Amino acid sequence: VASMATIHETAHDLEWLISEADHYFSRDTVVVAKGSTPIASGTLMGKITASGKYVPSQNAASDGSQTVAGVLVHTLAGTTAGDVDGVVIRRHAQVRFSPAPAQAEVGELAALGIIVRKQI
Repeated sequence: VASMATIHETAHDLEWLISEADHYFSRDTVVVAKGSTPIASGTLMGKITASGKYVPSQNAASDGSQTVAGVLVHTLAGTTAGDVDGVVIRRHAQVRFSPAPAQAEVGELAALGIIVRKQI
């Protein structure tokens, strides 16, 4: 009997999204600030108050981006050339993450109308 090679499948964009509102109502196109590293689909994004640009949310930030403002829909390649357009889920959705976000982030998502469901 011949053995077959093992294939390991990586995460897919949007596998964390359980449901969203009809006609893409849950989504908005936003400006994502340039960065040198890729940003994965499902990343919690914060909005910089001064510029209105989105970056991965960091609790330690103090520029407004410490508060979750959406969830990135499609993976973005890292770029230092300039800002890029991205799509985020901003309202009326159900999501599931592994690992689960911190309780404070779950609350921030709930305030947007994004409900975090537990892993089964």
